[in-house]
Amino acid sequence: MRKRPTVVVAAVLGWAVLSVSALGGSATAEVEGRGTQGALPLPGYGAAVVDQLHRQVYVSGGAVGQSVAVVGLPERKRVGSGPGRDVQLVDGQQGAHGMALSQDGKSLFVALAAGDAVSVIDTETLKETARYRAGADQNHLCPTHLARIGTVLWIGYGCDAWEGGIARLDTAAEKPEMELDQQGATIRFERAPALAAPAVDSAATRNIGQTIVASQPHLSPVRLLAYSIGADGKLTLDADERRGGSNLNDLALTPDGSRLLTAAGSEDRVQGFTARTGEGLGDKGAWFTQQAPVAVAPSPDGTLIATGVRSAGPKGKQVNVYPLDGTVPVWSAALPRHERLADRGLVWLPDGSALVAVTTRDDDPAPRLNILKPSAPGDWPNGWSLSDSEL
Repeated sequence: MRKRPTVVVAAVLGWAVLSVSALGGSATAEVEGRGTQGALPLPGYGAAVVDQLHRQVYVSGGAVGQSVAVVGLPERKRVGSGPGRDVQLVDGQQGAHGMALSQDGKSLFVALAAGDAVSVIDTETLKETARYRAGADQNHLCPTHLARIGTVLWIGYGCDAWEGGIARLDTAAEKPEMELDQQGATIRFERAPALAAPAVDSAATRNIGQTIVASQPHLSPVRLLAYSIGADGKLTLDADERRGGSNLNDLALTPDGSRLLTAAGSEDRVQGFTARTGEGLGDKGAWFTQQAPVAVAPSPDGTLIATGVRSAGPKGKQVNVYPLDGTVPVWSAALPRHERLADRGLVWLPDGSALVAVTTRDDDPAPRLNILKPSAPGDWPNGWSLSDSEL
């Protein structure tokens, strides 16, 4: 196969040139990359969410932050036609961490680890419109991680040792309020548990029979708890197993909820497990990363799995994208020098055309954004395009 020229992508709206290559099997499959110029004005990183409707990425500042950064994605413009980097801050978000978009994309839900609440931000105006709590007598909860199914938010909370739990918040209720201790009366997490849910956008509030998986990051060994949602909207524990190594960095469910993916610090691969109700957590695939994986993200259509490590993995690249049932990357990407992929630092664009990779540089904890995609003739799908030129 004839090797195509290297693609160099020009800066637009402050997104800097980022030269990235990739390998797919034995053939060269080029990857285009774009990165933000400099770090975002945040003290750390909590989570990232891509809003395709408004063409922007939301990045939370983590437990010590007070803001959510809103980064405009590159438009289809010629080089030099845009102003500086399009970044806005939504302030007053104490300890902003986990985030989730509403079904209609009009609201962004933000877990406020230092605010004991979940805030609601209008994605059009970028103004806070509501704040949900667990009741006047419930304080010091540290809601940290979010997973959404339909109109219900599942919240991983917990500040103190072995006081962590799962809360339920029905955003369609007349007076939404966090309902605590949904994980079961006898179960406590060491801190706020990470949560994974399938990509379900049913109009139903409860989504009966869907799966939620919870696990405590950075403990040894990894404990995975799989729950199903009952007819009453409550959680029923289906599996409680110590699988997946130690020191969990990330976990995700495939969009249909059939497979659980874990990235653990003790492993040299992302591991897969069955996750359907009644099946337990049996082994279901593995994707070699060479170094300890820190991020895993299934594509929106469930056909691909993106894995990420801090230092070089297979083929010398930090980011590798595999077929769901394959063992050879279809494309791989290296990140800029001195930049390291963040835990939970891979997020797909909703149309599956590209990945957002969140990185930090050297000892600076402030997050940076990079967009990675396989090179192909023509513009990016759905308007996510920059001008480019071939040398």
